[in-house]
Amino acid sequence: MTRVFISHVASESEIAIWIKKEIGGLLKGAIQFFVSSDGEHLVGGDKWLDKILTELKKSHTVLVLCSEESVHRPWVNFEAGGAWMADKRVIPLCHGNMEPGKLPQPLATLQAYSLHDPKHIRQLVCLLAESAGIEPREFDADALVRNLPVPAEDSTDAKSIASSKANQSHTVQDASAAPEN
Repeated sequence: MTRVFISHVASESEIAIWIKKEIGGLLKGAIQFFVSSDGEHLVGGDKWLDKILTELKKSHTVLVLCSEESVHRPWVNFEAGGAWMADKRVIPLCHGNMEPGKLPQPLATLQAYSLHDPKHIRQLVCLLAESAGIEPREFDADALVRNLPVPAEDSTDAKSIASSKANQSHTVQDASAAPEN
């Protein structure tokens, strides 16, 4: 069975689970998706790093969920880089405000798809089906795009953004209060 690892940050777990469910359903069960946050693959007591490394090694393809936030996260880059170094197919999947043309290096060197583009969704499904040696079910790519979940706000990012804004506010206030020379 073909295995696909989905690399994502916690706030994008709904999208990772959506890919597993929706795209996996189109592939007639011929692909096993690993999603660390789905509650099925990592459970209490698991040595999560060992499990992730094992799943990366077993996977044929790694799908990397790419948003403006996730592309700067160490674990996403660690998983993508490890897969790339192991000669796995690594496919950046852009969503939110991220577009393939805005990906940072080295992700920019890889052919990327946008989860907001029905043509790209169709290409992704066909590529995964081909890797599994099957024909995908007929599907409406426009409907898939319309049903793409919006990621939850990452509380870590929200806190750091709020803190950054507060610091900027103090800096502006401090600068305006400074005497002029």
